[in-house]
Amino acid sequence: HLPLDALEQALWARRPAPGLVHHSDRGSQYLSLRYTQRLIDAGLTASVGSVGDAYDNALAETVNGLYKTEVIGRRPQWANRREVELATLAWVGWYNHERLLEPLGYMAPAQFEQAYYAQQSAAVRVAALTQTSLRFSWGVSQTTVLICSSEMDRGAPGRTSP
Repeated sequence: HLPLDALEQALWARRPAPGLVHHSDRGSQYLSLRYTQRLIDAGLTASVGSVGDAYDNALAETVNGLYKTEVIGRRPQWANRREVELATLAWVGWYNHERLLEPLGYMAPAQFEQAYYAQQSAAVRVAALTQTSLRFSWGVSQTTVLICSSEMDRGAPGRTSP
């Protein structure tokens, strides 16, 4: 049930758009009928790695190795399962929300993702504003619209949001 529970958590937290490709290895839990049906119900496309492909699971194995080294391996003994679960939750929170990465401009992954989607949203607003202005022939050039939209996104004085 653990892989299906993890899938449910991911679907709830991320709310992926239909058509998203879900990639996994060939583990039996990922090929089960219930798991596959849940992917279909969520509108996701299943992708399963090839047999014997060492690179297929490299990222997941790297993260698992970090987890085992940084969490599990630091203590010789755990009192109970709950203690491991709480330590795991704390590590995953740090890994996604606090860990700073140089390739991301020393931002945490969640912060970088949020900035990325905000930028995408701004680009969509600019495109919509540009299309609207050109469609109604307001006589405003595309360059001017882009500049005004950027200024509005930054909250420039004297500008109002569209």
